[in-house]
Amino acid sequence: MAFTFQTVPNNVVVPGVYSQESVTTSNLTPINDECLLVAQINTNSSTNPNGIAADNSIVQVNDISDVILYCGLGTPAHLAATAAYTANPNVDLSILCVADKTTNSYATSTMTSVSAPGAFNVNIFIDDVTIPVSVPSTGISAISIVNIINSYAGQIPCTAVASEGVTLTSVCAGTQSNNIRISTDSTYITFSAFSGGSGSYASGFSNYLTPNTYAATLAASSHTIIINALDDTSTPAYIETILAFRSGPVEQRPAVQVVAYTDKEFSSTSAVLAAALALDDARTTLAYISYATGTGYPKNSSIKLSGAYGATIPLSSNTNVNVPYDDLVLTSVVPPEINDRFFNNICQTLLQGGVTPLIVVPGEQVAICRAVSTYTVNAQDLPDPTLKDINTIRTIDYVTEEIVDNLSNNFQRVQLSPRILKSIVSNVAQTTYTLEANGILQNTTLYSANITAVPDTGTIGRVDVTVPVNVVVGLHVIAVNIQVNI
Repeated sequence: MAFTFQTVPNNVVVPGVYSQESVTTSNLTPINDECLLVAQINTNSSTNPNGIAADNSIVQVNDISDVILYCGLGTPAHLAATAAYTANPNVDLSILCVADKTTNSYATSTMTSVSAPGAFNVNIFIDDVTIPVSVPSTGISAISIVNIINSYAGQIPCTAVASEGVTLTSVCAGTQSNNIRISTDSTYITFSAFSGGSGSYASGFSNYLTPNTYAATLAASSHTIIINALDDTSTPAYIETILAFRSGPVEQRPAVQVVAYTDKEFSSTSAVLAAALALDDARTTLAYISYATGTGYPKNSSIKLSGAYGATIPLSSNTNVNVPYDDLVLTSVVPPEINDRFFNNICQTLLQGGVTPLIVVPGEQVAICRAVSTYTVNAQDLPDPTLKDINTIRTIDYVTEEIVDNLSNNFQRVQLSPRILKSIVSNVAQTTYTLEANGILQNTTLYSANITAVPDTGTIGRVDVTVPVNVVVGLHVIAVNIQVNI
């Protein structure tokens, strides 16, 4: 027989024409990015509504009401998810819930007020939220200020109480709660910096082989984009290790890690460049913005920044996985003042060092300059630009998935014969041509001639397939030489 029949019996002898339908697949799988937000939830609050999700659980959410239900009001998970939905309303979002530990401490801030010559207005800035307060000439009570601040519950990461003045307390505990920004534009009402928060969650991500840990839960997940909104500079390295395991040839559940920081975590470009170099990971993209010198205006937290940046990554996949993110606006992110903005020379330094600069574009909007990975040097400590852009590794993942899926779908329960080997080569070649037609690969005719499928010499029943491909990369720089003749 020229090929194997699955449904027509080999021993049929009754005259007639018998047919079966043999369907093979070479169509591309639609890109369906699933985002997993890793963030703190609240289960111990005595003021804000608590979340009902269990610690170390993954919950699928469809809107902000789901986030509040599972994670609590004003928690980092709530704030990051709000930023994510604002940046990309169609984001497919789940949350890995990192609950407050009873042994951790909450950060607090206290208000100081002095007498004013008359009525005045003051703006209280808590992270990126502006809270206006009108103070009459007769003054204002602490409880009135508390009520005004608490009316913004769900938008800010703290609550206020009147206790010998006004005290703000972070919604969630931990060292990260000290990073909450607080300032005013008046000398009559001021607040101390948040302090007193203690405790870390990073150890829960340190070993994915330890059962019932955040690391093990993350390692078992299949989401393609991990949004790290823990506001903890030690967790990216742990998650990098987890994703290396997940993305390997055995597990085949590749993903990228998205994290964003501000001057609160890294006070200088040299500090964030050192952090990127320490990661040196093609599956991690680290965005950075600074609000260091500006005063008296709202400033984003890294928690919301991570949510917005992470939810923007799937937007490229709506067209093609290898479409660049250059100048893509992060909706709702507050632009820094002029002195803190990254101009071309700083952007050049950051990009070369594996850091994604967030820049201000016309309309006073914050946008991605170029989404790069933190991978800059190879194992020999030599500069390596091959995986510079974060969507290069995502493109490779997609090509691999398409080839593997087509082989899995079309070569189940077959014999290892020369005919099957030729069919494997043909199937893989067809897949690469389909990828080329969709703008994922290029020069396929040249490379497909070198596709091979040969029996493995050491393992019976195994075929080794070699698939050389040439991926299409994004266009970022256009150099123009204008020759003027006068």
